[in-house]
Order: sequence, then C-alpha cells, then structure tokens
Amino acid sequence: MNDSPIKRAAELLLKGAQMLNQPCPICISPIYKLPDSTLFCTTCDKKLIYEKDNALTNKTQTNTKINNPILNKIKELTNMLEQEKDLAKIVEIADTIKKLEMIDSSG
Repeated sequence: MNDSPIKRAAELLLKGAQMLNQPCPICISPIYKLPDSTLFCTTCDKKLIYEKDNALTNKTQTNTKINNPILNKIKELTNMLEQEKDLAKIVEIADTIKKLEMIDSSG
C-alpha cells in the first residue's frame, strides 16, 4: 500500500476495525483490531501478534535482538506510556522512545 497511515486507518475503521488503546511496539502509533481479530499497525503497514508473555510484537520481527538492552528499554517506556496521563510526560517518553529507536536502527 502506498497510502498514508491516516488514510489506511480511516479505511480500516470504515471496514469495521477498532482502534485499540495500545501503541505499536515498533513505532508507538495506534494499533487496529480488524474484524477477523488480526492486529494491524497502519504506520508500519504490518500485522502484529501477541507472544506467550502477552507482549505485542511485529509478526516479521526476528528474535535476534531478544536481549538487546535498547529494545528492552523501549518496551519498558512503552508500558510507562500506556499508563501515563500527564501530557508533558507522554511527550517526553515518546521522544525518548523515538531517540532509542534511532539508536537501535543505526546499530
């Protein structure tokens, strides 16, 4: 798909998908639950699945970075982001996650 994430999200919602309150573990954008119960990120343009420990992961993600401390910190911050109510702290956490993702992708 070459459409924007917003356009893909609108199309999914029109087709009966639900926007969940959980962020994508990769890009922290909203996740959508499709009518067939598939989880989808419109920004990553990928399906997502739950692993045994209930952590949400990208279906195409490999397990080569399981013990990566940067990814572990991103997951920890994502969990904090889900609970946070203060807008300034949400922005701070989101910025930190994006910086960590940039570090991880460069290595």
